Formats: sequence, structure tokens, C-alpha cells
Amino acid sequence: MELDHDYLKYYKIENKAILVDLGATNGEFIYINKEAILQTDAFVVNVEPVAEQYSRMADWINKNMPNNAIVLSTGVWKENTCLTLNVTDNVWCNMFEIHGHDVSSFTSKVRSSAAPVITLDTVIEIAGGKIDFLKADIEGAELEVFENCNNLNKIANFAIASYHIRDDVKTYIRLEKFFTSKGYNVIHENIPYNGFPAYDMLYCSKKK
Repeated sequence: MELDHDYLKYYKIENKAILVDLGATNGEFIYINKEAILQTDAFVVNVEPVAEQYSRMADWINKNMPNNAIVLSTGVWKENTCLTLNVTDNVWCNMFEIHGHDVSSFTSKVRSSAAPVITLDTVIEIAGGKIDFLKADIEGAELEVFENCNNLNKIANFAIASYHIRDDVKTYIRLEKFFTSKGYNVIHENIPYNGFPAYDMLYCSKKK
């Protein structure tokens, strides 16, 4: 399995670190970084709303690293509620309807159902009150999720895939200003990936 972004480019997993994967999809982050997680006795909170992906990750974690990870069968949003989730036969094209993406352009096989979503503040609470590193690829929901988090300062480092367009503007532009205003060092990079158009990544770290 290939890691789809260079999430750990500016962060090295530390001893007993608390890591969060928002939009875990098929679990590539935890699979690729398994040895580093086990060697440092880190703990990963994986967040994934698609039932098939959740079940696959849960089975793998129970067999390979039951003491170092959990999977939450939920999405992430600005409030704790339920939203309509559109699931396709393409693992990379499962998106909440409220994000404004039309997944029918990728496949004709789309099924919709209600799915729970929770706030980032709730994720922080589940993670134990602080997070050393958070990876996010949440299909354009970055603005609502991060701007409505009351405890953002409880997260030390971020790697955010922020290449989606909202109101004709890429989300990373607004997020870059937002994280800078919150006292984080921010690095923006446009990174090529597996033959697809380059993705905008934001790497944010709390100023020391």
C-alpha cells in the first residue's frame, strides 16, 4: 500500500505520542507507519465514516496493534450531528453531501445514508485532551472543522490535505491565514501524487 501524501514530512513520531487520522479511508497512514508507531508506543485515533473501511481497519488493528489504535465510525464536522454520506464503489470518492461534491461524476453507483459526525473538540476529548500530531484529508470540510474548534491549541502539529475549492477559492488559502493567526508556523506545499494533479498540503506546528 502506498502512502498518498507525505504527512510525516515535518514531524517525527515521538515516544507515546497521540496521533489522529481524520479521514482514514483505507488506513494507509497507520499501515505505512505501523513500525514507527509500535516502536514509540504511540497511539492512533482513526476517524472514518464509511462502514466498509471502518470494519477493515478495525479487523486489521485488532490483529496487528490492538493496544496502539482505535477506529471511530464517524465523520468530522463543526457540530455533533448526522449528515448524508454518499458512498461509491471508488474508495477515494466517498463524501458527505453537505461538502458540495458531486460524486456521480466518478461513478454511477452511489448509495446514500445518514452517518454520524462529531466535532474536533470531541475528537480531542476522546484522544485524552491533547494531540501531538493530526493528519486530515476530509474532503473540503477543513474550514468548518478547524475554525469551529474551541481547543485547537491542544493540537501541536498538523498535516492537512487542503486542495478542495470552496466559493471558487482553494481551502488552503483561508486555512493558511487562520492557522497563522492562531500562532502556528505554517508551510504550504503543492505536492504531486501518483499521477494526479498536485495536491495542496499545509503543515502547521505550534510555535515554541
